[in-house]
Amino acid sequence: MNIRLKCRCGARFLVSDQMLGRAVKCPKCAKGVRVPETVLVGTDDAEPVVAVPRPEPVLASPTTPVEPSAGTASTDAVATWQPHARADREAAGGAGWWKWLLMLLVLLVPVGVVGTLVVWPMLQPKDPREVIARQYLDAIRREDWATANRLSVLTAHPRLTGVERVALSERQFPVLRGKFLGLAEFHARIDKQYRWNPDRGRFEPKDELGLGLGVLSELEKAKKKVEAEAAAANAESKRKHKNPEDQLLDSVIARYSAIGDLAQNAGGLLSSQKLGPTYEDLLAGTDVQLSDAERQLALHYKDNAAKWDQLLQRSFLTLPGNMDFEFYEVEIQATIRTEGLSFGDPGRPLTLRLIRFVMGSIDTGWRVWEAK
Repeated sequence: MNIRLKCRCGARFLVSDQMLGRAVKCPKCAKGVRVPETVLVGTDDAEPVVAVPRPEPVLASPTTPVEPSAGTASTDAVATWQPHARADREAAGGAGWWKWLLMLLVLLVPVGVVGTLVVWPMLQPKDPREVIARQYLDAIRREDWATANRLSVLTAHPRLTGVERVALSERQFPVLRGKFLGLAEFHARIDKQYRWNPDRGRFEPKDELGLGLGVLSELEKAKKKVEAEAAAANAESKRKHKNPEDQLLDSVIARYSAIGDLAQNAGGLLSSQKLGPTYEDLLAGTDVQLSDAERQLALHYKDNAAKWDQLLQRSFLTLPGNMDFEFYEVEIQATIRTEGLSFGDPGRPLTLRLIRFVMGSIDTGWRVWEAK
């Protein structure tokens, strides 16, 4: 059955009923005309379809000649139509599924990124001390020794293959606060008399000649004392008729006892405290007034001189005075995994000690001080 269509240009033409719901081209003006979905049966003069509001592009397709109706302007007029409706729907579905997928990805990617930015920080340690400990352990796991050295003062790091838990210990350490005034004066006095020998871990006198002259002076005093004591002993032995061999033995003992007097205590010129004192020796013998916080800080330094220099990137003995300082210390409990542990074995405990020193413009930040 043929269907009669009318275009806005006034042209009338016939199309096959197979073109229901399709768009065809007017044979006169070449504009697109939509064929109705349904038509009334029993009349050939029905015109149920009006022209589309605007021209529509029509896909190139085979043309089929249509028998002209009575009153048409030309017998050569043809109608051009698109492919079958089913084929169009399949083509539209095959070409459009990736658009929906792309739209879904565009919507899900931002949601995933935002979710990661929100949820991931919630799963990480929030305490800055725990964060430093976690970063240090992760650096060791990755064998990133540059980062591990930057976050610690250690020269040897623990070995591990995984980190399960990092938490602040319940153990509390008092915060040392005070003015770095007495220690600065104490260190200035040390600098006048001694220089530090890191190989020996002791201080060496700067005025070695003066030290030698002091020893000679003390030896001369000791010699005179021995001679005086020997003369008195000879006079006594003559009066008591003492054996000459005993007199000689007493003289030798007197000489050596005088030398021993030079080294018998910390004040002796031949004692180790004078020839090569440690920081602890000088701290114990100083008359500089130190506060409790300063003395505790000095005791902490005397056991870890090399670590302090690594922490400050300078010598602890050169710190300026007359400034307030703060010294913090905490412990971090971690659970790690090492080589040889199976999945069913529990992790191994690791205790990290972190410290932080602040004074004026100096702020070391939290650094790993010890791992055991």
